[in-house]
Amino acid sequence: MSDSTTSVTDPRRSIVDRSGVPPADQRREFIFPHFEKFRLENGLQVYLAPVGEVPLVSMELLTPAGAQHDSRPGIARLTAEMLDEGTERHSAMELAERVEDLGGDLSTSSGWNMSSVGVDLLSTHMDAGLELVAETALTPTFPDQEVERLRDEALADLLRRRDQPTALASDVFCRAVYGDSPYGTPILGTSESVERLTRDELQEFYRRLYVPAGSALIVAGSFDPHRVRERIEILFGNWQAPGSPGIEPEDPEIVPRKLDGFEIYLVDRPRASQSVLQMGCVGPPRGQDDYTHLILGNAIFGGKFSSRINLNLRERHGYTYGANSHLQRRRGPGPFFVRTSVATEHLGASAREVFAELDRIRAEPPTDEELRDTKDYVLGVFPTLVQKVSSLMLRLEALAVHRLDDDYYDGYVDRVEQVSAEDVRRAFERYVDPANFVVVAVGPAAELRPQLEQLGEVRDVT
Repeated sequence: MSDSTTSVTDPRRSIVDRSGVPPADQRREFIFPHFEKFRLENGLQVYLAPVGEVPLVSMELLTPAGAQHDSRPGIARLTAEMLDEGTERHSAMELAERVEDLGGDLSTSSGWNMSSVGVDLLSTHMDAGLELVAETALTPTFPDQEVERLRDEALADLLRRRDQPTALASDVFCRAVYGDSPYGTPILGTSESVERLTRDELQEFYRRLYVPAGSALIVAGSFDPHRVRERIEILFGNWQAPGSPGIEPEDPEIVPRKLDGFEIYLVDRPRASQSVLQMGCVGPPRGQDDYTHLILGNAIFGGKFSSRINLNLRERHGYTYGANSHLQRRRGPGPFFVRTSVATEHLGASAREVFAELDRIRAEPPTDEELRDTKDYVLGVFPTLVQKVSSLMLRLEALAVHRLDDDYYDGYVDRVEQVSAEDVRRAFERYVDPANFVVVAVGPAAELRPQLEQLGEVRDVT
């Protein structure tokens, strides 16, 4: 055995300095993918984005039949779910088998502003995909037995929702903020409203709102735009509204409830291991000119991990594993709110810390470093949001739903860079007023009530 030793130095150890944070790479220039936009004679708006070399394509038909039009809470969602449960040509099983044969995915959904039918599949099946979207969206039959089955499933979902503290907090919050307006009820509806929904009501809702004017068809992926345009003309060109052709359904006016100043609501969950806190107010519509100011402000306040409220409640005080603020983007005045789950004994203190952070961001502009870091975060994340075809679809969907300019994303970087610290402060001062906040707490009432009463009068929710 030799007494000599050989020293081997790992080159990775010798060239990497781990004593500090690695410098950020220089941000690369971003160019939003090219897309073509045109309108059919019946009013249908079409977006075509031929991108990528991977032979995949996504397509989605958006219609004005969002939950903001609910004649009875839950009707938009149930109507959308019924679309692929049978058409004039195929039963639900036959449709499913057709999609499976194509190796694709067919989906229907409903949001606040629009409802949709979408298909993802290989580019070689482009024609079949467009035919599926057209058949599903334009010729549903609403079979009686499927209406009954889906209604029962919706009622079961609503029953489960009663045992979900976060859902309870959201429902109470929305009802307190929006009252009897459409935004005051969950998209799912209520047990009372869903139980009363009939096939005739679903069909009437469909006839009124599944119309070409106000709708948008989005196609993104690897395809020949000239051929696709021809197929769209054939499949969708004869689509007509049964009532007033060419007239787009008018958005209902969303009138938030007039608050009695600052309001606190308590939902008793005596055996909960943690308590849910949700607090916020009415925000602006997505189309507001200074909405970008609020987007950046929300990121600073609670929209990213290094936000103020997360650093405060999680890192400084240890009250929670995470706290976030949310700016919900709707055509009407969507909500702004903070939501977190906290140790029950710290819920009152958590609410006070959120209010303190609100007072600070409304009174003092963020620091130059905060604003620069947030802009780098927002602009650094943005290009990743269009790397996949499905992600690009979401960006084009935002253009259609919120009626943004066609060049909105081309000027996005400049628009973000031009936001000043004072712009952020003014946006919070204008739109986020703690004096008109709703605070909802879900947890053991016996422990929460004394904490909440230090903030104001507490209203029990049963």
